[in-house]
Amino acid sequence: MAWRGQLVRHLQIWVLTLAAVSAASCVPASQDLPMIDRSKLLIALERTACYGTCPAYVVTIDGSGRVVFTAEKRTDGGSHEFGPMQSMPYVLHPGRHEDRISPAAVDALVDQFRKARFFTLRSKYEAAITDNPTYVLTLRTGNGTKQVIDYAGERAGMPKIVTDLENAVDKAAGTERWIRGADGLVEWLAARQFDFKSQAGVELAIYGLEEADNSTLVDLVDRGVPLEMPFPGKGGKPVGYHLMEGAVRYGRTDLFNKIVGLGWLPRLGLPEASRA
Repeated sequence: MAWRGQLVRHLQIWVLTLAAVSAASCVPASQDLPMIDRSKLLIALERTACYGTCPAYVVTIDGSGRVVFTAEKRTDGGSHEFGPMQSMPYVLHPGRHEDRISPAAVDALVDQFRKARFFTLRSKYEAAITDNPTYVLTLRTGNGTKQVIDYAGERAGMPKIVTDLENAVDKAAGTERWIRGADGLVEWLAARQFDFKSQAGVELAIYGLEEADNSTLVDLVDRGVPLEMPFPGKGGKPVGYHLMEGAVRYGRTDLFNKIVGLGWLPRLGLPEASRA
């Protein structure tokens, strides 16, 4: 009968339409990113200062894997128990530093942006609070640019995937080396003929006492940080004295054992060690 034929045709059209919709929903998220031009690709993350101890810096990664980290060195404001915090704004090794990661690492990072459908996100997520840092995440593909500003964004409805992307950029670039003296800093410095016996080497050891990896602190001593050099903070006592005291104060067992082995415990004195 004619009505049956019409019904069959309508059902066929409905099935084809449903299949098309389903296929569209399965389109690879890669189509949410403009085509990647590796020669122009740039991933950038900026973290600003806050009313507190937030590290302020900018890090970029280009299509070839070149990493550039920049943190301004300041001596105005801020304080440290050993004297003025030379590495303000809360970056242990400020300045402009470069490194390189593999193309595969760049591809993996771009893939995270793709899966996050980065170009479909809002351009700003801003909570109505004060004194927080601002994070600016940028992806330039060579055929389009997207920037997301995050000011306490998760409180303003920002998907957590943005925070994950920010952290992924930091991890890929290895920013923790320069910010907090994480494992790998000493090797990176040595490869660039850094003078561990300089004032800059002393500052890394002293200011790294609170947060740097234990292995980093011990490596700095092994590389020749001048323990006898007077340090301006706390009356110009020698660096070894401050490291010994800091090792006790912050529970740095490996550093403590290293400095004790070099004969600094008697020079610190038991009363001072007990006070620390």
